[in-house]
Amino acid sequence: MSLKESMKRLAYMCERCNEEGTEEYDVKDIVKSGAYAFDFNHDTLHSVETNIFKPWLTSALSSSPSSIHSVLSECWSRKSAINSHASTCKSLLSSLSKYRSVPSSLLALQKTCTTIASLIDSNIHDQDTVLVPSINAAATSSQQKRLNNKILKSLGITQARTHLSSMWEVVRNEPEEVELWKIKIPKVARIIAGSKSWEDKIGRMKEITPNSL
Repeated sequence: MSLKESMKRLAYMCERCNEEGTEEYDVKDIVKSGAYAFDFNHDTLHSVETNIFKPWLTSALSSSPSSIHSVLSECWSRKSAINSHASTCKSLLSSLSKYRSVPSSLLALQKTCTTIASLIDSNIHDQDTVLVPSINAAATSSQQKRLNNKILKSLGITQARTHLSSMWEVVRNEPEEVELWKIKIPKVARIIAGSKSWEDKIGRMKEITPNSL
């Protein structure tokens, strides 16, 4: 599951949770799904972006016009804001796990997750309209696949399987996204994306359908 989707679902759960357990979700549901969203999903993505993707992208686009670098700089700035908000969310989840200030923590977590999702939306727009075409012009398909293989290798088989499987659940019913999946994701990686191991980590977040959001 993408980080954006995790944020939307977690915000949805916070809105329908209370300390007394009389709403659709209770605090332990939020804490479990929040652990997946931040300790696994966000932190893994941040590590890959910082240690692998950012250096590769900086090199690949080194000869691009200054306008491209301006957009890229804005994207990195938003990512820094996302990281800061993620730290806030972890603190809120820690308070919730100890049943401290539950109503205010739930509200703050809901609002912060919504903010993160909005920042990701802005980055996705810039990536789709500016950066992806620039990358495709600057790097061959083989170079991009080597990057994907490097990322998968850095994750290890267990983490890679979990991420790929949850990603596949998001795109599987979107024909255009499926075609991109086939082009961008190596064949071996696509094969291991049928695992359901991610469902154990994600908690009740997996019950939420996109139409509910």
